[in-house]
Amino acid sequence: MPKKHYRKSIPISQLDLDTENFRLEPSDSQKDTLLTMLEDQQKKLVNLAEDIITHGELNPSEQPMVIPNPKKADRYIVCEGNRRITALLLLHKPELISDHPLYSAFKSLSARFEKKPISNVDCVVFENKAATQKWADRKHQTLEGRGLIQWDALGNARRAETVEGYTRRSTIALDYLRKKGRLTSELEKSLKKRTTSIDRVLQREYFKSRLGVIVDPKYKNSGKPPISFTRHSEEEGVILLQCIMEKLAEKDFPIQKIIAREDMAAFIDDFAERFPSSSRSTASKNTLPSNTPPSRGTRQAADSTKRPTLAPPGRNRSLYIKEPRLSKLYREARELPVPSFTNCGALLSRVFLELSVDHYLKEKQVPLPQSHTDKGKTAWTDVGISLSEKIGQVLNHLDPKGKTHSLRTARQAISGDDYLHSVQSLHDMIHNKDVSPSDEEIKRIWDRWQPFFEKIYDALR
Repeated sequence: MPKKHYRKSIPISQLDLDTENFRLEPSDSQKDTLLTMLEDQQKKLVNLAEDIITHGELNPSEQPMVIPNPKKADRYIVCEGNRRITALLLLHKPELISDHPLYSAFKSLSARFEKKPISNVDCVVFENKAATQKWADRKHQTLEGRGLIQWDALGNARRAETVEGYTRRSTIALDYLRKKGRLTSELEKSLKKRTTSIDRVLQREYFKSRLGVIVDPKYKNSGKPPISFTRHSEEEGVILLQCIMEKLAEKDFPIQKIIAREDMAAFIDDFAERFPSSSRSTASKNTLPSNTPPSRGTRQAADSTKRPTLAPPGRNRSLYIKEPRLSKLYREARELPVPSFTNCGALLSRVFLELSVDHYLKEKQVPLPQSHTDKGKTAWTDVGISLSEKIGQVLNHLDPKGKTHSLRTARQAISGDDYLHSVQSLHDMIHNKDVSPSDEEIKRIWDRWQPFFEKIYDALR
């Protein structure tokens, strides 16, 4: 079987550009093709020429494919590799573009090139252009795996780690949360599709200064920890980082929220409000430490139902929640537009209240009364223990003498059914189809439970 192609070293002076290169519009002459390539590639062609000079050769793993020029003896048409040959032509003769804005760049590079010029190019010679096409296709198309496949984001991250000692911040964050047992397989799967967004957030200087989370991409060489927290303890910082990752992993999270500078700042500010600096903070004097709850007068702002969300916004009314599920529910409460999702707001209020109470009783190891243990019950979450009783136990644990004024509305809720925010009202919103509260009523109910929530989560800090 005759050989269909062969390798040959060809002088650059015998190589012609392809006037019908698929990358460009067809041209009538070599000069037009060269200028069209220059206009198409601009600075990228300068970068390619500089790269050739730096390495002193063309990429040896990708030799240009050429065919004999049927109209000119001893000349060859470049079917694949026209960018490289254009760069070489301009390094040899920058005067070809003396009127072009990039002339000075190529003239400067040409002076360096003359010290170690490349006169011949190792090429693969084919019989005709059709014979080159299947190989060109495999370079420029993926062909369902038959062609060239670029490294994905994780592949590039591994390459940077091996070659440059640089680790992507997204990789560091995922590894860190995995080691801390905070990365479920489902969350990791979602986040792997959002690594670019994660990097966009974590590399911002405002992220570092506002939240005090430092992710060091060169930690392997610097000797520093991969992630450190300047405003929180590590335990608090892990929860903060997890909550940020959960937000970015949400299926419907709009990426445009972290593109513009002001949107990115708002995204970061939201977490700064929910996670105020702790006692080890090096933050400014205006940041409240975690062991000093914000002023009751400040946090006990007047009820306002003009906001669109279920839970009130603002740092002074923010709850600091370590438990992941409750933290996520609270974030949803601060984002849920109640006018559009009134029933969801009612359900979320009821769920958040009971789970918060259960969490407090468990964390504080409040014992079950004998009346329940005698019936075989072993936990506050067992069936048969009413929500009102559990709330009463939490109130007694938080305020044994019953004198804390801010807990008055919580005590009202378990003392009678006539209050808007009573436990019975919460039950009715879920179990009674004829009960249809307005969005303002739902927000007012949350506001009346807000002081109770604040006491619970301040006590759990």
